[in-house]
This record gives sequence, C-alpha cells and structure tokens, in this order.
Amino acid sequence: MAITNYKGLMVPTLADATAITTSTTTQELDPAGAMVVNLTNSGGTDLASLPDPQPYHSKTLDSNNRNRTPKVIPGQLVKLVLVSDSGGTLAISYKNVEGTAKTATTADADDTLLLVATDLGYAILENTGFTIS
Repeated sequence: MAITNYKGLMVPTLADATAITTSTTTQELDPAGAMVVNLTNSGGTDLASLPDPQPYHSKTLDSNNRNRTPKVIPGQLVKLVLVSDSGGTLAISYKNVEGTAKTATTADADDTLLLVATDLGYAILENTGFTIS
C-alpha cells in the first residue's frame, strides 16, 4: 500500500481509494476496503451516510448469521474527497464523538474531510470546504 503524508498524518494514496458515485437515494459509504473514499455527486442533492464505528472484536452477523468484519473500527482514519462535482450538493450524515447526528455538506470539487473513528462516532481532523451542521 502506498502512503501519503497528509497534514502530518499518514494515509493511503489515491491508488488505494474506493470510488463511489452518490445518488439522490441515500446510501451507506463503505470505507472498509480503503481509508480514502473518492466521491462523485450526480447532481441535485445527493445523500450518503457513514456507518457507526464498531469495536473489531464485536460480533456482527450478516443476514445468514455469519460473522463479518465491522466496516469501520475505532482509530480508523476515513478521508472523504469530492473528486468530481456534477452540480448540486453532497450531504453525508454521521455521528460525532458524542454520538450526536451531524451532516457534512459540500458542493465543490476537491473539498476534503478527514475523520478518525471513535467509540461513538467520528472526530474531524481536517476540513477543507465541508459545512458541518
């Protein structure tokens, strides 16, 4: 895995990113395969959400009652980048470090949000262009 130094933190390069095109239908972003999520909005108001972090040792079952690895674990870095703006806005819902529901909104390409997962939600480490409400 290639690593880039980002504001003093080491994160994977874009070659290790997951690309997701959001749509007006709410979808859950899945950063399990990569710590960088490259987002493309489709126009209008696009909606997405981040999964609640789960301890790695927690037992999570799928629909067939099989164990599965949590999508995000406490301590994991998640970098969200709007790489292509097709018009409109992109809204991402998540819980903050106190477990309170928050929404991060952006409308401009290259806006970036770097988060670290905690036991209750996410802490913002760096915000370039997102509005938090």
